[in-house]
Amino acid sequence: MNEQRELHDSVVAWASRINESWQGTVRNIVKTGKALIDAKADLPHGAFTEMVETDLLFSTRTAQRLMAIAEHPSLSNPTHVSVLPASWGTLYELSKIDGCTVEKLIQAGRIYPELERKDISALLPPPKTKAKAKKATPSARRADPAPVEPVTVVEPKAVDINEPVEEAPEVEHVEYTLIRPDVSTPIVHVDSPAPSDDILVDHLRNELAAAAEENEQLKAVISDLKAKAVVAENEIAGLMACRARLEDRVRELEAEHPAEPADVPVDTWD
Repeated sequence: MNEQRELHDSVVAWASRINESWQGTVRNIVKTGKALIDAKADLPHGAFTEMVETDLLFSTRTAQRLMAIAEHPSLSNPTHVSVLPASWGTLYELSKIDGCTVEKLIQAGRIYPELERKDISALLPPPKTKAKAKKATPSARRADPAPVEPVTVVEPKAVDINEPVEEAPEVEHVEYTLIRPDVSTPIVHVDSPAPSDDILVDHLRNELAAAAEENEQLKAVISDLKAKAVVAENEIAGLMACRARLEDRVRELEAEHPAEPADVPVDTWD
């Protein structure tokens, strides 16, 4: 019985500590991730997962990302707090980059507080593709070299400076608009060559990720407001009970000490 009570108190303490510091600043985000790591190491098997699913203000997926941020050597470095973006979604995308590369990007000024998740892909170099060399077969090695064809030298054509230069054809431009599924107003409106499908897909993925992050934050705000509403209701109930006790006491005092009738002066006539 005592062990269950101690486990319950430990879970409540960890959940309260994590919920109070999980968002707002880079320092709080890293602090929350470290608290999750410590809670996972402290609680017995199964208790940590149950706490995340029932007692915290965010999902299990968010908890895993916060722990990944706290485990990253560069993102958890206190000296980098002022240059990192205060968004756990953006920090999680940065946690996928190795610490050495993140350090170089910070020194180059390419990581800054206003950095957004959609801009992180531009920080990474394009993947290198290695061409596979074909092995020459024995028959190919023994084959006689192909005859070299004679090279014909073409004299350069004389250019008349008075001859008009042909204008380059204009590039056809297409006007297009990108619209989020949940918003009726366009978010991108340009007059440029139509983007490729990959660009459109990446843009929509970034929008969906941003919407998911906003949804998590709104859930946290709603949970906080509900908790404050419960506290306010308890305080109102306490005040009403106090008022009722005071009214009862007033009635008791009036019964114990009834008011005496005031002396009415009698008018005298000469």
